[in-house]
Amino acid sequence: MTNPALKYLHTQRNPSDRSLYNPSIGSIKKYRGAEQVQLPVPEPVATSYCELAANRKSCREFQDKSVSVADLASVLYWSMSEQIYQTPEDSANHFNRRPYPSGGAKFPVEAYVLTDNHQYLGTAIYHYRPDNHLLEKLKTISVQEVSSLKKGYIYEYVEDIPVLIIFTYIAERNVPKYGTFGTKLALIEAGHIGQNMTLVAGSRDVDSIMLAGGDFEAMDVLFGFDSYNESTFYTVGLGKSADTVSANVK
Repeated sequence: MTNPALKYLHTQRNPSDRSLYNPSIGSIKKYRGAEQVQLPVPEPVATSYCELAANRKSCREFQDKSVSVADLASVLYWSMSEQIYQTPEDSANHFNRRPYPSGGAKFPVEAYVLTDNHQYLGTAIYHYRPDNHLLEKLKTISVQEVSSLKKGYIYEYVEDIPVLIIFTYIAERNVPKYGTFGTKLALIEAGHIGQNMTLVAGSRDVDSIMLAGGDFEAMDVLFGFDSYNESTFYTVGLGKSADTVSANVK
C-alpha cells in the first residue's frame, strides 16, 4: 500500500493556473519607503551541531523577557539570509545562496517579525529582507491587536512569547513550475527554515516553539495580505524561559 504521506506529496503535480504568474514576484520582496532597521552581522555559531540538536526542545513557559536585537539578528542571518559565497577553485567566482533548500530556487516563503513591547523594536510588524539582512517596519500595532493575534493560536502560553516570526507563502513564485505541488513544497521549506531557527536560537540561549496553528485569516488582514497571492501559515516563537534566565544569572 502506498504511504499516505508520499501519496499526498505526489498528487496534483501538474502546473495549474498560469495566470497566477508574475515575473516580478520572483524578485526579493521590498517595502519601498518603509523604515529600515539594519541588523548586525553575527559571529559564526561556535556550538557543535550535535550539541545543538541534542539540546533542542520546545518551550511553553516563557519569562517576561524579550529577545535582544543581536539574538534576533543571529537567528535570522544563519537561518535564512542570502549570503555571498565563493568557490575554492576560483575566488573571483562569487554567488549568492541561502542556508536552506528551496524547490527550483523559487524561495516562496517570506518572514515577518512581530515584536511585543520590545525595548528597541516596540510593538510592531516587520518584514525581513534576506538580501540586505535588515528589517522593514510595516507598522506599529496596538496592545489589543497583538493580544488578539496571539489568542488566535488558542494556547495560552503564546500570550507570553515576546517575538513571533511568521512565515507567509507567495504562490506566484513556484506555482507556475510545480502547480499545486508548490504549496506542499512551501510547507517543507518552512520546516527547513524553522529547524535552522530553533537550532541557532539554542546557540544564543534563546528558547523557541514551533506553532502550526493560528487564525491565519485574521493575521492576513492585520498584515495587509489578500490570502490569495500571499498568506500566513506558520510561526516560530522566540523568547526566554524561566530556566534559561536563571541559568544566565548564576
